[in-house]
Amino acid sequence: FFFFFFFQAEDGIRDVERSRGLGDVYKRQVSTQSTWDLMINYASDEERDKVFAGLYLQPENKTCFDCGASNPKWASVNNAVFLCFQCAGKHRNFGVHISFMRSCAMDKWKHKQLEQMRAGGNKAAKTYFEKNGLIQAGQHDYVSPLAAKYRGSIEKKAEAVVQGTAEPEIEETVVQPVEPEPKLIEKNVVVEKKVIQKQVEKPIVAK
Repeated sequence: FFFFFFFQAEDGIRDVERSRGLGDVYKRQVSTQSTWDLMINYASDEERDKVFAGLYLQPENKTCFDCGASNPKWASVNNAVFLCFQCAGKHRNFGVHISFMRSCAMDKWKHKQLEQMRAGGNKAAKTYFEKNGLIQAGQHDYVSPLAAKYRGSIEKKAEAVVQGTAEPEIEETVVQPVEPEPKLIEKNVVVEKKVIQKQVEKPIVAK
């Protein structure tokens, strides 16, 4: 009877040790996956700063999209607009499905999120919101189905860039007509006059 409980207790200890070992393996796997995800999906701070330095060159991105305050340092990723600190706090109340907030200088950014900002920006958002009547009394209607459609189009464009399936933008080229040189025109006119004169002076042969 004593030996039965002794062996049973030893089995229990081995099970606990085995589960602890599996737990350590799981922790190592999670840690490895997190590191790999950070390397593959996230941009470096230098890449992030370079992207935003380019986006801040656009005048519309130098002011808050909602209130017009200067030097906005926050961004709504899925709406692809720049916001000040106060308006960023208001956006957090919408929920991440409406407005996912990130700091442009402090947070880690995924490559796809940076492409979302490139695909949008304050100017593009303003044009869309005004065109679709999503601005009432100076307030932007982010919860409208039309606003959700805009977020979807931004995400789709960004995903295409990340996956390498985005179609390159073709710049329209205007072909300017080439005017002939004045000397060449005069020469052609003289030649044409001589040909016409010869045709007139040519004697008519009676049949």
